[in-house]
Amino acid sequence: MKHTKKFMQSGEPVYIQIEAELRSEITRGELNPGQLLPSESALMSRFDTSRETVRRSLKELEYKGILYSRPGKGYFVAEPQHDLYSFYFDDSDKDFESEFHSINTVTPQEDVKAALDIYDEKKVIKISRIIMLRGDPVAYDEKYLPYDKGEPLVEAEIKYAVFQDLATIKSPPFAFYTRMEIGSINADNELKKILKCERGESLLIIYRYIIGQDGKKLGYGKKFLTQKWGRLEAISGYTET
Repeated sequence: MKHTKKFMQSGEPVYIQIEAELRSEITRGELNPGQLLPSESALMSRFDTSRETVRRSLKELEYKGILYSRPGKGYFVAEPQHDLYSFYFDDSDKDFESEFHSINTVTPQEDVKAALDIYDEKKVIKISRIIMLRGDPVAYDEKYLPYDKGEPLVEAEIKYAVFQDLATIKSPPFAFYTRMEIGSINADNELKKILKCERGESLLIIYRYIIGQDGKKLGYGKKFLTQKWGRLEAISGYTET
């Protein structure tokens, strides 16, 4: 391991530079899984900085799963989990065009009733959009919100509001969470018409559930993606990016 005094003056906060240096040593194999890192005092001396700065760097690496700590012993290099994947999914469609297909109140089908815990004749608000790229439909999105009788349906507001904002308008920001499921479905006649695909064509479907911390179901969504765009990327192990 290199001995570094007066760490790099790149303009970045020192704790980020220390984190990057230790991370680089791990990915180069200079520090291996299960290996104990030098003490905080040794790292303070090496990088010519405070204990607080070193500790913040180590905590960042621990948070990212690259290190783990044992009280009274120090920090160790974690074993990379190459069979555990995480993926980034941007549901904003900000790089695509979109148009609203319909916004109305409907009697929900059985899957929507189950997703929103509806067991009577209560209606829901259904918001449907077509997502396009260069004029061609690549995805179709349906979102459902519980509807209370007499509640005004303001289409202009619904069109431009974020789904979770609509579903949780009366909830504090941390009073809910989102659960996602991924599956596949064959296009029926309606989806064939909307997405201009073949009947029976396999589509990727992404289910979204917005759930209150008390377990109450606040919103449900389904997004159908065509074969060309129905692909998700995930990573496992350590990555520098």
